[in-house]
Parts: sequence; C-alpha cells; structure tokens
Amino acid sequence: MLEKEVNNIEETYQNSYIDKKEEEVPVIALRGMCVFPDTLPKLDLGREISLKAFKAAEENNTNIFFPVQKDAEKIRPTMDDIYSIGTLGKITNHSVSGSAEDAVSIYVKTFCRAKVLSIEEGDYYKAKVEEIIEDDAYSKEREVALKTAKEYFDKCVKQVTDLPPKLFSSVKNETSYNKFCNIISFYLIKDFKESKKILFELDTYERLQLVIKNLYILSEEIDINNEIMEKVRNSVNQNQKEFFLREQMKAISDELNESSSEAEEYREKLKKIKLDEKSFQKISKEIDRLEKTSPMSAEYSMLCNYLDWVFDLPYINMSEDRNDIKEVERILDSEHYGLESVKKRILEYLAVYKFTGSVKAPILCLVGAPGVGKTSVAMGIAKALNKELIRMSLGGIKDESEIRGHRRTYLGAMPGRIIYNMKNAGTVNPVFVLDEIDKMTSDFRGDPESALLEVLDPEQNNSFRDNFLEIPYDLSKVMFIATANGLSNISQPLLDRMEVIEIDSYTDFEKLHIAKEHLIKKALKANGLEDKNVVFENDAVKYIIDYYTDESGVRELFRQINSILRKLVKSKLEKNESFDKKIIVTSKTVQKLLGNKKYRKEFIYKEDSVGEAIGLAWTSSGGTVLPIESALISGGGDVVLTGQLGDVMKESCKIAVDFIKSNAKEYNIDEELFSKMDIHIHAPEGAVPKDGPSAGVTLATSVLSTLTNKKISHSYSMTGEITLRGRVLPIGGLKEKALASYKNGIKNVIIPKDNEKDIEDIPSTIRKEINFIPVSHVSEVFNYVILN
Repeated sequence: MLEKEVNNIEETYQNSYIDKKEEEVPVIALRGMCVFPDTLPKLDLGREISLKAFKAAEENNTNIFFPVQKDAEKIRPTMDDIYSIGTLGKITNHSVSGSAEDAVSIYVKTFCRAKVLSIEEGDYYKAKVEEIIEDDAYSKEREVALKTAKEYFDKCVKQVTDLPPKLFSSVKNETSYNKFCNIISFYLIKDFKESKKILFELDTYERLQLVIKNLYILSEEIDINNEIMEKVRNSVNQNQKEFFLREQMKAISDELNESSSEAEEYREKLKKIKLDEKSFQKISKEIDRLEKTSPMSAEYSMLCNYLDWVFDLPYINMSEDRNDIKEVERILDSEHYGLESVKKRILEYLAVYKFTGSVKAPILCLVGAPGVGKTSVAMGIAKALNKELIRMSLGGIKDESEIRGHRRTYLGAMPGRIIYNMKNAGTVNPVFVLDEIDKMTSDFRGDPESALLEVLDPEQNNSFRDNFLEIPYDLSKVMFIATANGLSNISQPLLDRMEVIEIDSYTDFEKLHIAKEHLIKKALKANGLEDKNVVFENDAVKYIIDYYTDESGVRELFRQINSILRKLVKSKLEKNESFDKKIIVTSKTVQKLLGNKKYRKEFIYKEDSVGEAIGLAWTSSGGTVLPIESALISGGGDVVLTGQLGDVMKESCKIAVDFIKSNAKEYNIDEELFSKMDIHIHAPEGAVPKDGPSAGVTLATSVLSTLTNKKISHSYSMTGEITLRGRVLPIGGLKEKALASYKNGIKNVIIPKDNEKDIEDIPSTIRKEINFIPVSHVSEVFNYVILN
C-alpha cells in the first residue's frame, strides 16, 4: 500500500520537483529505520553487500543513496525489495567495530531526497538517481503550521535527552519548512511507519501536518509519563517518610527499653495460654521475627495473621457442663422420644465424669436411615450437657487440607475446618458434630478420611497437628459425634476409632408420639398458628403415616403436616375467615387436603397361592415386604431371573434352585422337569433394585411351591440366608423387617434361629403382636408355609 502511494507521489511531482541532474552512486538499503536530509546519522553496517557499497563510495569519493528496505528480514534485497524514494548523503567518517572489518560504523551527512531511476546489480547495488528539489517557498498556511509545530517542539524537547544540545536553538530558530521537518522527524519521531510517511511525503504543507500530529502524540505521552512519575515519586517519598519515622520510634523504644507494641501484645498473650515447651519456643521465635520485620513487607501481615490464629484458639477456657444426671435425662427425654441406647451412653459418660472428675470424651458414631434424628440428637446432647455446639458437614469433602489446613508456604493459607470451628466455639470441650461422615471421598488432593484418623483417635487427638498452626493442639476434651446413613462406606481404621450406636427406624407408635409431641407444635409455629387454632386427631396422624409416608424417620411426616396446615391457612384467607374457631383435623380432612393415597398399607397377596412367597427386606428407608414369584415354563432347564436383582441375590436364586434339585426325591419332584422346563423367578416392582442374601428362604419356598404345585400360606413372612445344604444363616435389620411385616398385617414372622437374641431390640408393643418362629433349616420353613 505504501509503495503504491510513493508511485502516485512520483507521478504527481515528476515535472515540478525533479531536477534533471543525475548521478550513479552505490546503494545501502536501510532496515527498520529512515534517514532524512539535513541530518548527521551514524549507521552500523554488517551485511556484505552494504560493506562493499561503502568501500566503493570511499574509494571513488562518491555520494551514497540510502533507500528503505521493505522487508527487514531479507539479507540481499532485490530492486523490488526497496522503496524508490530515499535520501542522498556523503560519508564523513567511519570506524571499524568488528574484529576482521566485518562491521563498520559510518557517519553520514545527508543533503536531499532522491528518486531511483535504475539499479545495476553486482557485488553491490549501484543506482542511477535523480535529486528531488523540494518547494520551500513562503505561504501563510506553512507559516502557521511551522509555528504550531515549534510550540509542540518546545514542550517535548525538554524531556528528550538524546537530541544533540547544539540543535536545540537551531531548530527553534529554523525558518526552512523542509529542514525543520527533516530534523524533527529524524531525532524525535521514533515510530518507523510514521517516519516512512514523512520521508515519502513530497508536499511541504502535508509533511508539516504529519510532523505536528506526531509531536502532539509525543507531548501527550510525555504528560502521561510525568503524571505517573509524579505519583510514584510521591508514593516513594511517603514510604520513605514512614520508614524513617518507624526507625526513629524503634530507636526511641530501644533507648527506653520498650519493645514493639504489637510484639509486646503477643508476648503478653503468650504468657496467658497453655503450651508445651517446644510450642512456646516456636511461638516466641515467630514473635521475634515479627519484631524484626518491616511493617511494610508482606511477611509482616502473614506473621500477624498466623499469631492471631494461634492466640484466638481456646486453650484453657472450658464451658461448665451440666452435671445433674436427672436433669440431663429429663432434657434428653423432652427433646427426643425413644433412642434409648443413645441416651443411655450419654448418661454413662456423665456418671463416670462426675464420679472421677476427668474422663476422655467419647467419640460416638450415630448410624441410621435418613430422617431418624441423628443430627438433632447430637444437638440435643449439646443442649442437655450445656456445651457449645459445632456442626461440620463432611458430605462431598475431597480435599485433605479441609481437615488439616494448608501449609503456610501457600498463598492465602488457612487452618483446616477443625481448628477453624474450635476458634468459633471458644471452649476446649464443645460437642463437635461431624455430619455425613460416610459421604467423604478422595482424589488427587488427598484423603480427608485418613486425616480424620488422628482427630478421632482418643490416644492421639490430644496433640492434633494442623499444617497451618505447626504446633500440637489438644482435642481430647471435645465430644465428637459423627453421623452416617450406613457403615459400608467408612474405612475400617476410622470405624475402629468410633463407638457405633445404631438408631433404628421408628415404629408407627413412635412416629405418632413424635408427631403429637414435637412435629405438630413445630409446624404450627412455622405457619403462624397455635394449639388452640388447629388440633390433629390421632387417627388423622396415623392416616398420614400409613398412606402418605414410607420412611424410617419422620421428615416426610413433618412435610405432610406442614402441607395440611398451609392449605388450611390458604383456605381461611381465601374465605376471609379467622381461626377463632378451632379446626379439628380428622382422617377425612387429611384425605381431602392431601388427595389420593400415595402408599398402600396392606400387602397385595390376599389369598394363599402357588409360587408366591412373602419375604422381608431392609432398605435405607427402613423395612419392607419383598414378594417373590416363580413359575414353570417350557424350555431347556434354565433359570430365568427378572425384577432387577443384584449379583448376591442372583446367587441366592441359584443356591435355592440347586438345593431343591439336590433334594428332589425327598419332595417327590419329577427330575425330568429340570431338563424340560425353565424356572422363572421374579421379584415384583421391577423398577426397584434388589440385592442381598436374606431372601434365600423366600426363594427356596417359592421354587418348591411351584415344582410341587402346592400353595403357600400368606399368613407368614420370612427372612434368612440359606446355604447349599439348606442351613438358615442369620441376617441384619430384624427390627425394620418385623415392623414391615406388622405394618402389612402379617403376624407370623419366620426368622433364623441365630437372630433370636435380636428380638429384644424390637419395641415391646410390636413384639407382643408378632409371633416369631426361629428356624435353623429351610425344611422347617417348608413345614410351616407349604400347604398340603
């Protein structure tokens, strides 16, 4: 684009400004710079072609043509690689700068612009050029432009240090428009593109305009730079002033034998806290470092932050526990119904503490289904013992530093959440609730579960070491209470450090009592109501429990009660009525407000039938009935399984079928059936995953019934794992399974003989209603449930 402009300029001014005086001179192409007439540039030559051109000019005492090279990267440019307008000059002096004359510095006096007519190639370029005669005549426009340019020059020249001093006055007094532009462009304008525009511009007035533009830009840059430097200078002066004042204060303090106020405050705090000798020495050294560190440095604030954390932690401040065992028992009973095992353990701890005066706080792990009140029990314990409460949710934590903190070498380092919460508690003996301890995971940032091993170990937590603090901290007086929905996701080493207390599912009777004593009152308050406004009949609460909830705890029950109250408030407001008249909520009211029943109460099988056995299962929501169906279909002796069964339950199916096969003669079964027919086993509600070994007796009963074509009595439910020899092995979750059987109206429950001891854990109200039948072999089950 620039070449096209140059060609257009050449055509425009060819007749007016070009003298017919021609000469043939060597050519030295310039890379990344321009030289202007009326200047004294110094040029460094290194290319072979340039050195030869220099020698030719020196030997022949001729002028040299200095055009601008289009591509600065080319070592040997062609004629097409150089612009046709350049500057003509003569070498006045030179010096050798290379070890073997491979680099020369030349001093040139330039005198005019010139245009290339032709170029002759060889060891160096020789060009035939014509001098461009520039118009320097006076005009009003040019004079005004020159005056403006000189004003900007006066502003800029004071800040430009590389302009030759002798030129200051000469440039200021210069009357030649072209000479002024040439000198300014060479010494002040450093932008290569702008320099080329001025060099190639042959109109004097336009050239002045370009110079004014660049001087204006330079003056603005100088103003901005001066403003920045002034701000920096003021800031430095202020910092120096503060530094000297602090040094003077320090000198005065030393003369008066006084220490730094902040360091002295920390030393006073150090005397009041309880630390071992090594920790005391370490903190003392950190205070000494603080005293020697400049307050202006970043390390000073980091040291202050560290020391603040150390001294803000509680070391000897203990809350006064409530020691009246009867009062604690009363508070626990008023806060939570049931949960006898938890209350018993807390009262035991308190009794020993009161008897001995000191005892290590227990580390409990409350395990149970969602909604049974694990977290609220922990909070109730804090209230009963009059302790500070800390709750820390561990669900989803992946980073070990969340427990142990970051090392102080990291930017923005902080203590872990254990130390952070201890600081907030303000006492050394709070109740520390570790919620959802089974929901932690690990990744490349470490294993937070392993980091908890030290925290929850009674033999180690008296010297817990956080990475940020770097000194041991005593956690032995903290009562840690962890909560979990299950134990399968907790590692054995961590589990071994805790005392596990299982919180069983609530019975319907317990749910009714909890609703009447706690949930309804809480819901009334949340909806702006009182006991005198709304009353729930017992049948209404039972109706909600039976047909609108299916859970181990009471969360859904609370939500449904809330829903009923919200609908009542909305109805009253729509009718513009008040609650002056007490509303009695009955089962009909519940059905009207909550709509169709969500859950069925009674089991689907009403009549005795072939191949349909009633099993019992444990889920995270509590116990449930697990019906098993089987049927014979034409085939080749395969066992077909459906109902989304897990691997363990599939193995139980295989064991049940193989047991029946191996005892076919005893049960009068035609053995040819096993080769001619397929046995299809199905667990209804196929969308629900099912797994576990405890359905073994149910599977065997269903298969035997199908193969013998004998009905199964539906007045029995059963649970138990079987072996290939037919022995019945113990199972877990007997209480939940018994409750499920009772809820579905099945009063005879067949259980493994080894589970007889677990019957005592079942509430007496339910235990009296159920007939438990312990068995040790699956043949005993058949005797009870297979009808002849």
